[in-house]
Amino acid sequence: RGEEDEDSGALGSLHYKVTLKKKRVNLEPDLVLRVAILEAKKIPSRAKYDHADPYFQVSFEQSTHKTQVRFRQTTFDRPAWSETFTFQAFSDRLDSALVVTCMDHQEWAKDQRIGLVAINLLDSADPVSIGDLEERWFMISDAAHPDSQAEVKLQILLRQKPKETDYDSQLRIRVLEA
Repeated sequence: RGEEDEDSGALGSLHYKVTLKKKRVNLEPDLVLRVAILEAKKIPSRAKYDHADPYFQVSFEQSTHKTQVRFRQTTFDRPAWSETFTFQAFSDRLDSALVVTCMDHQEWAKDQRIGLVAINLLDSADPVSIGDLEERWFMISDAAHPDSQAEVKLQILLRQKPKETDYDSQLRIRVLEA
């Protein structure tokens, strides 16, 4: 409440608009992406043996996580992982692909890639919605083996990051008419 001017006999009207503009102190991610590798099926071996030792690498933005290896899996087995990984995400940069790569562990040589799944979270045909838990099978594709029928079952959750109280805000008052 402002002070009144006693010299002035007539008081006028003041029209104003109040807006609260929050400062973006640091550019912290505002979303959390949670990806669970549940199970896989029809995983072929990339070595000369009749079994694979599969594991998955999950990458988003510049972070990569890796599951445990499931040893001696034939193409008829359905190995299960139930491993969950969490990534930080920005709501204005969800065009980055979530890449899930299936690898075949080799004891005495370089691990071989079985294939991968690249998921665009903003895919217009089937986007991942914030707050919805998606659970479905994805085909693991490999250009070198187009006849592969390998699949992975993923659970994907994209949610808002809990907000901390923001005390670093500005209150702006703009006089529209006086």
